[in-house]
Amino acid sequence: MPISQGISGEHSNGYVLQDGKLVDYTRVDPSVPWGGGAMISDLYDMKSWAKALISGSLLDKQMHAEKMKTVDTGGGMKYGLGIADTGGFWGHDGSIFGFNSVFLRNQDLDASFVVFTNNCDPPGQGYIR
Repeated sequence: MPISQGISGEHSNGYVLQDGKLVDYTRVDPSVPWGGGAMISDLYDMKSWAKALISGSLLDKQMHAEKMKTVDTGGGMKYGLGIADTGGFWGHDGSIFGFNSVFLRNQDLDASFVVFTNNCDPPGQGYIR
């Protein structure tokens, strides 16, 4: 978890559309998102995370089974404990000032998708869907 507003190394800037203009939101106090995702990652980290999370290697078998129990939320999506099943591809999306991400993994196909964008909707106006 970051402890300052700076992001070290090479990275994209994050933007939010406000009043018809893109505003740079790259430097945000990390206490704002706190446990909601104040983390810095890259595509390779997220691919590894998706594989570990969906395969069950992060939790014991009983807890993994509980996490994967879902309820139908409509529109072809089922939701478990912090994870969604969208037609056999499991994952989650996230958004914070200037950035969006989504990862999906199908364990049977050994296929992972990770998408990052460096823009997001203004607060209160939706997420990537």
